[in-house]
Amino acid sequence: MLHLKEHGGAGLGDLVLRACLRDDRFDRQTNDRRGRYLADLVTATEDRQRYVDAVLGFLAKGKVGNLAGPVHDLVYELAIDGHASCADYLRRSWRAWLGRRSRDRYVRGECARYFVKLDGYPAYAEVISWLRANPSVPADIGIHPIGKDVKWHERAVKLRGRIIAEDKAFAMRADFEEIWEEKYGPYKPLLKGGSSLSQVKSRAYPSPHKATEAQKAELRSHIGADLNPYELRWLLRWLTLAQVQLTLAEVRPFIDQYDPAAEGKSQFASPELMLKRGAIIALKNTRATDVRDFALDLIARGDNVSEAIAILEANYEAGDEHLVLALLTANREANEFHGLTTKLLRLAEAIPKGDWTASLLYALEHQWCTFCRGSLGAELIRRRAMTADIACGLAFDAEAEARKLGRKWLKRRGLALP
Repeated sequence: MLHLKEHGGAGLGDLVLRACLRDDRFDRQTNDRRGRYLADLVTATEDRQRYVDAVLGFLAKGKVGNLAGPVHDLVYELAIDGHASCADYLRRSWRAWLGRRSRDRYVRGECARYFVKLDGYPAYAEVISWLRANPSVPADIGIHPIGKDVKWHERAVKLRGRIIAEDKAFAMRADFEEIWEEKYGPYKPLLKGGSSLSQVKSRAYPSPHKATEAQKAELRSHIGADLNPYELRWLLRWLTLAQVQLTLAEVRPFIDQYDPAAEGKSQFASPELMLKRGAIIALKNTRATDVRDFALDLIARGDNVSEAIAILEANYEAGDEHLVLALLTANREANEFHGLTTKLLRLAEAIPKGDWTASLLYALEHQWCTFCRGSLGAELIRRRAMTADIACGLAFDAEAEARKLGRKWLKRRGLALP
């Protein structure tokens, strides 16, 4: 960004264009869509129209796949910046996107979602009217993304000076629920988690944070039952969140029964491997010598290191900071480094007396996940270890929350952005 501000697009033009037409985020579920960040990059270049034409030409081809969300996010931000062709595209093309045949229903709804975000309630009413007038539209049309912006309108009272009246906000939600019920059945919020255990299916048990000791004991008794790996993993997860202190003897069978030789070539971990990882993490609430020794043995063997690190949360001893730093600085694959970073953040939060600053700084410098970079920056601020150089880097990060964090820290100290 600093290079573009000083030299325009000289030497970086193709790189900026590549970023606009690719999704290089480390984690598409948690990382920011980067529309604002990319729009700022385009604005800092000399030939802005070149990038606008390239992005709209890419969308015109139709075959965008998972890029529909990030690219439409960029088009929306460019429209906000005054590029009339981008605003015209959103207002003109949403019907074609909703009516197209795509296996991913969210792809269909992206253009309409940003059309609603751009023009507010009138756009929303237009989309709902169109959906009602086109009953032949496939049932999986994917108006859920548009529903997100219905909620967004309820929260945001002002949008560039436009006031959304409270009665209209409620009318919008009613319209959305009605059209959802016509296409999908009764509208229900997406449930988080779940299990095939009959007790949980019938909602006989509360969330793990509200469970009584009797309920915890009853679910704990299911550990030895004849359950499949998915059910066992869910059960261990529930008990972990309920702060139940499981013994090594209870979970060791699920760890030892995993056979690495049986792992297939799929890019996804097998249910047995996921159960093993869940069984290791289930020991994070238990403080015991044998549990700590088990974690150190896993780390020494390089076996599920990030999961083993989680066990140190309840088994911390002075000097563990050096162990974590040594693991981070080793030459590790990106996903493994990301796993270590998430466990480091939990350790730093759970053990504030620990000297984690060196590990936090190293992780921030080498972490690909923009969401984690923001979390690492926040932890450094809490520990009063933030510096102007680090805050300046965060101020130009691709993650919106990280940028806000860095700029707020600089502003409070009267420091200007470069």
